[in-house]
Amino acid sequence: MTYEHLLSLSKDEFMRSKIVLSLKQLLLDSSLRKLTVTSICEHAGISRSSFYNLFTDVDDALNWEYGRLMDIAIKKYPFCTNWRSDLVKQSAEFMTYEMQDGAFYQRIAKDMNFVDYSSLFLSTRRKRSQLFHNALELWQGAPADERCSFEIKFYVCAESDTVAKWMVDMKESPEDVARKMAACIPEYLGKVMDASFAAYLEKHICFSPRDLTLPCSLSLSMPR
Repeated sequence: MTYEHLLSLSKDEFMRSKIVLSLKQLLLDSSLRKLTVTSICEHAGISRSSFYNLFTDVDDALNWEYGRLMDIAIKKYPFCTNWRSDLVKQSAEFMTYEMQDGAFYQRIAKDMNFVDYSSLFLSTRRKRSQLFHNALELWQGAPADERCSFEIKFYVCAESDTVAKWMVDMKESPEDVARKMAACIPEYLGKVMDASFAAYLEKHICFSPRDLTLPCSLSLSMPR
């Protein structure tokens, strides 16, 4: 997170980023469960009321940070070319951001039991799920059916658990893990996504079967 990036943020985004930066710095010399809201606020130079205006607790701050990274990955690689390859790129990008702060994320993973740690991915699961639902509604002109919705939830939960386990040691490359996860898209969901995407392209865009490209102007708009 650069100084220039911080200057471009809204007041609330700036404060959230400032809190997370303090959290990261404090974790260099402490464990997650020993950190308190008071110590984070003192390090960040803010009041406890300012913290609680933005987050409910330390876990909520971490959840927000994971969601922020997923937002960046989705915006960089929206479903606007080949949705399957874009999915791999999003996952790899998300994990690459985590590797850049590897010591921080590994410390969190080791300080928490897996169930609690996996809960930190609630924000990323919501954003990922919304991405699939937005795509299907755009391409089909109707919401996802019940089976697609179930398979989206199933895949997104399995994906986040896989990333959570990977973060303990980060031995495999983000690209390898991302490809393995994308290969596990449920069969029915994958077929519906493929068919609706192809139909959308055929209806709205002149294209060659060898060049299925969706202009970025038609890429998905993700809710904040």
